[in-house]
Amino acid sequence: MTGCSDGSWDQTPEQPGSRWIQLLLWISKTMGRRAFEVSLSPVVACYAAFAKGARQESLRYLARVKAARKQAGLPPASEPLTLYRHFRHFALSVYDRLEAWDPDRKHRIHLLMTDEARAALTPVPGAPGKLVLMSHFGAAEVCRAVAERDGMTLIAVILGAPDSDTRFESAKSLLDYGFASYALAPAPEVEDQLSPVPVRHGTEPTVTPVPDAPEGILVEKARRNDLTCEAELLPEVEAPVEEGQVLGSVKVLLDGEALTEYDIIASQAVPRMEFSTAFCRLLSALCGADVE
Repeated sequence: MTGCSDGSWDQTPEQPGSRWIQLLLWISKTMGRRAFEVSLSPVVACYAAFAKGARQESLRYLARVKAARKQAGLPPASEPLTLYRHFRHFALSVYDRLEAWDPDRKHRIHLLMTDEARAALTPVPGAPGKLVLMSHFGAAEVCRAVAERDGMTLIAVILGAPDSDTRFESAKSLLDYGFASYALAPAPEVEDQLSPVPVRHGTEPTVTPVPDAPEGILVEKARRNDLTCEAELLPEVEAPVEEGQVLGSVKVLLDGEALTEYDIIASQAVPRMEFSTAFCRLLSALCGADVE
């Protein structure tokens, strides 16, 4: 945690403490979370005593929280809003995130999500995705930068930089490298590999497949023309078939290795053949007239 009230926080180096973090994580892994929390108490106390900038900023933050609660007419907090408790909760939140990254311990993490958080993580139909910016990680400061150029959006993530100037310059250099070296290439033509898919018990004998290709495929600029594709269709489908139903897939390849994969879908719906429809068609064939 860093602290500066004069607006120069971006010039403040991160507090050292990687060895303490490694020691605490070792205690957690070998002795359990309860031992970790006991060991954390003196570390937090020492930090609160000697980290002057962080201590001042924490007190200012807690004062703003208390004032905001009072202005909103909220009752006093159920727990005292103290400097030590603030640092301790912050440290525990960082620990929970680091523990969640450990593949051997993920099964111990139980996420409690609000409706707002769940909505924020729910995909939006038609959108390419969501960018969720997480919170400050203390000594594991994270810098995220997003840029768009020529229809291509890149996200740069910097970890472990000593200060904000280094983080921002590293993110800028990483984005410049990405735009200079990569581009969005159109998906290779696949129509010549597609043929109508037979439909069992449908009002039509076949359904026409169409590629649901992405707008572009990220690839090195020098290799834009080297992409190939392989289509795989279902041998047949059972009616009813819905418009947009998946009928197969297309793999986009570079030097024989798959870069991405997208769906082949039905261009139109094919209802199931009902008795009444079959009878009308038979009658039409016998009478030589168009009867539906």
